[in-house]
Amino acid sequence: MHARTFLRPGARRGGKKLYDADIGAPERKQDVCLTRSCLGRRAAMTSRDTLVQAIEHDLTFLARALEGLSRRRAWPLERAHYLLLNLVGSEGPQTIGTLAARLALDGSTVTRQVAQMERDGLVEKHLHPDDARSFVVSATPRGSAAAAAMRAARRENTGRLLQGWSTAEMAGLATALAHLNASVAAVLEDPAP
Repeated sequence: MHARTFLRPGARRGGKKLYDADIGAPERKQDVCLTRSCLGRRAAMTSRDTLVQAIEHDLTFLARALEGLSRRRAWPLERAHYLLLNLVGSEGPQTIGTLAARLALDGSTVTRQVAQMERDGLVEKHLHPDDARSFVVSATPRGSAAAAAMRAARRENTGRLLQGWSTAEMAGLATALAHLNASVAAVLEDPAP
């Protein structure tokens, strides 16, 4: 871990503001702790409500910090285009409806993204092999290469973020993130609000 032990809303490092003022102060008065001893205290929490509060708080700041990191770098692709290319790259050609469902987006949003990606030469549409009334979207060689470049840059960045973590810590995070993603997907599939 770094020598810097706490991040606060509005804190500065090297003259740069770490979090925008619109985040506001956290509900509890403690700073966002990043030391191993503080993380140990977090691990010792047993009350479900206390854990939910801590997780919600940390996810809020994590999302903002990741947005900040993303803005500091020129990426080969927009995030939305990268996600879409990952899906068609790993699962083969997909319909707009399938892509929209997998990305938890409205079909019209995905239609606009695909149209832009098609103009940029990243994807192409073909008649659906089983339904001539619809199309499937697939990556072009240019789209696949751009996704590979983005993936390599993101993995390098993730490796830097996890520098100093043990293999066991990374495995624990990977397991927890997979579980969290599955929980989010289940909530998104539930028609009840």
